[in-house]
Amino acid sequence: MRDLWRAHGTRLALGAILLLALGLRLYRLDAQSLWNDEGTSVALAGRDLATITRSAAADIHPPLYYYLLHAWTGLWGNGEVAARSLSALAGVGLVAATYALGRRTLGAGAGLAAALLAAVSPFGVYYAQEARMYVLATLLGTLSMLAYVRLLAGWAAPSTGRRATLLAPGAYLLATVAAVYTHYFAYSLLAAQNVALVLWLAWRYRAGARRGLGRAAAHWAGLQAAVVALYVPWLIVSRGSLAAWPAVSEPLTLPFLAREALRVMALGVTAEGGRAALLAAAPALAALAGAVHGLRRGERAVAGGVGLALLYAAVPVLVIYVLSLSRPMYKSKF
Repeated sequence: MRDLWRAHGTRLALGAILLLALGLRLYRLDAQSLWNDEGTSVALAGRDLATITRSAAADIHPPLYYYLLHAWTGLWGNGEVAARSLSALAGVGLVAATYALGRRTLGAGAGLAAALLAAVSPFGVYYAQEARMYVLATLLGTLSMLAYVRLLAGWAAPSTGRRATLLAPGAYLLATVAAVYTHYFAYSLLAAQNVALVLWLAWRYRAGARRGLGRAAAHWAGLQAAVVALYVPWLIVSRGSLAAWPAVSEPLTLPFLAREALRVMALGVTAEGGRAALLAAAPALAALAGAVHGLRRGERAVAGGVGLALLYAAVPVLVIYVLSLSRPMYKSKF
């Protein structure tokens, strides 16, 4: 009976969080007129799919968001609310996906806490009210990470069933390919996943759980090859714009980038100053402490979940830094 009440309580709490997320993202959605980049999105989405493809190939963004916005505005119109509501709903989906990922890795309590933080995130709300692709890319990246975690669970316990074994790779491939067709920097999440996989394989090998590791590595290599193969046609089409990608920021240092990432991800783009970055660092330090504590107590699942979250946050920032060594490209929305 207690478990039943707990399950109902979790559902009610999640429902309340999702309603909160929806309300925050729809609140004053038309308070400002479309700005330059949003106007570009709407104008491009109003064209036929072939024109969208050619125009996106000449720009610095892949075409999937524009395809979806084309269908969306065809149904609901191209006013401020209609154009931005696609991102708003994607933002609510992101909160739900955050709950699912937190629950899968660290339990229902952690999932609810993560979902609540995602729901009220100033950074998340800001870009969920913009007719651009950033929240959609984040949602698809989260779904990719969720499918990745399910892949690991299936490889660790092959007896979970054939259906689950087939669904997880398909879900991973679909979400990941969609993510990289939405924003180029979604590939930084694949970097995080590959680092995490190497660490997972090393941990399993060292722990003596070596059965099936070779098969898991082969399956993973096949999935990565499939993602690349499905992306090659777009790389061929867009190779000219990628080669001419301009610098979009001043040269930067890694400490500056770390402070900026902490500031905007935790407190939003309007927060200023070093104190904001220090305040934002508190959850990351708490997560790191949780990983160390979990390892000391032998709670490897907890340590693994926290470690994955840290890699999820840190590796994309490091990718931005490495790419910026030759061509500075920091923007908070990236």
